Amino acid sequence: MEIPDHAIEFATTDDGVSIAYWGIGSGPPLILAHNLSWSHVEAEWTVPSLASFYIRLANRFRLIRYDPRGVGMSQRGFYPDSVSEMTADIEAVAEACGIDQFVMMAVRTMGPVGIEFAVRHPSRVLGLILCNTGPNLATGNQAQYIKGQAALAAVSDDVRHAIFADMAAADELDAWKALGRKATLDVDDAEQTRAVLKWDVESLLREVSVPTLVIRARDSDMTSMGEAQRLATGIPDARLKMVDGKLAPYSADRDAVMAAILDFLGFDSEPETLEAVPSSRFQTVVFTDLVGSTHLLTRLGDDEGRAVFREVEQTVARSASSHKGRVVKNLGDGSLLSFDATSDALAFAVEVVDALASTQLKVRIGVAAGEPIEEDDDLHGSVVVQASRIADLGQGNDIVVSDSVRQLALGKNYTFEPLGQIHLKGFQEAVPIWKVDTQPEQ
Repeated sequence: MEIPDHAIEFATTDDGVSIAYWGIGSGPPLILAHNLSWSHVEAEWTVPSLASFYIRLANRFRLIRYDPRGVGMSQRGFYPDSVSEMTADIEAVAEACGIDQFVMMAVRTMGPVGIEFAVRHPSRVLGLILCNTGPNLATGNQAQYIKGQAALAAVSDDVRHAIFADMAAADELDAWKALGRKATLDVDDAEQTRAVLKWDVESLLREVSVPTLVIRARDSDMTSMGEAQRLATGIPDARLKMVDGKLAPYSADRDAVMAAILDFLGFDSEPETLEAVPSSRFQTVVFTDLVGSTHLLTRLGDDEGRAVFREVEQTVARSASSHKGRVVKNLGDGSLLSFDATSDALAFAVEVVDALASTQLKVRIGVAAGEPIEEDDDLHGSVVVQASRIADLGQGNDIVVSDSVRQLALGKNYTFEPLGQIHLKGFQEAVPIWKVDTQPEQ
């Protein structure tokens, strides 16, 4: 199944807010509202537990994921002042997708939103699935996490690592951190946090008339058993399912989660054969591009020009090998490479620039970090496109990097010159871009 790296669409709410969403799969429609602070409909595909769960859902449902107002790729600058306001996002997405009825699945902070939507539009909700949530965000365990998320951007990497360690598998920590940096609320504005902490739908529980499934991970510190019980006893005829793990549905026993969902909605089981999730892991992606290659070919001719290109390719390959990188493919006048460590990628880039400095050749290099999709020994996905677009910003012998690369290189004796907030072609928002000083600090 094709991961929708470039299938992001936008719906407009009745009050004029732009909401980002995507849809994959076929079958009964299921709209999934992810936790506010980790919602980003593009970046979330870099987290394996998210991606694999989405693929499993899409083998049974037409899965629709959206970013609520104020977060992710949806329009920023809105205070989510009331739960009712947030339900307008669901209405807009459903209308844009042309669906009248659907399963509603809400995770953590979006639980109250799912509940209120089901109360206001019972004829539209085929079933309500509530994961690791409660009816009142100001009480119970969720409140401390919501308050902590408001300060997440200001804390050190070590503190942030500890926060993520509570919810993510060890091999996903970097991916969750990168997702959190892109997806969180506008953390400098404490007004948003105060608004979310007002969300309380406890008085609406008895009015929920649609079939409801409550799922809680046994080891969760984010929501208590008491909160799950309040939902299960407050909502008429609701089911409660406990699963192993820390955060349902992602960092938990996903087999048990899927089985509970399918049983709740009347499916016998998952398909015997699932379409595979393309392999992905956190990498630093590098594009090299020979400046003035067309003019060079015109001046030297095809044969001699190609010989020069091969020399550059050999220089790139030798340097990549010495810094634990690999050449994914050569592109005629440039190369695509990947590195497990960002520091190795930057050391490679500096070495290549130095190696070509004594020649008349000039190279520009773009570097981005994330989880590209690996298929057939090639790399695909938004991080690959981003690295290519960033390389295009460089002049001769420039090394230009994304903000994630700069953050990952902190303490590695590199200095960075800000190039400002730049709109990269094909991306929704402007992002900070930096140029590397090719002479690292000693």
